[in-house]
Amino acid sequence: MEFGDIIFYSIMYTILIILFWLKFLESLIPLWGAWIVSGIVIIYLVSIYKYRKPNLRKSEESKDARRYIKKHI
Repeated sequence: MEFGDIIFYSIMYTILIILFWLKFLESLIPLWGAWIVSGIVIIYLVSIYKYRKPNLRKSEESKDARRYIKKHI
């Protein structure tokens, strides 16, 4: 997952949370509650991206490619 995906998901989740809030919860809690919930979801998504492990498969593939090139040169 790239950072652009995180931005896209953040925008989509914010829109979905606000629409859900307006449909079901607006009569109980004002709209600012939806913004707080959206902020928590965005912080969670960014923290997942920040602390994820790098893709080791790509680094292994690049090492294998370098070895193959060195071997055949």
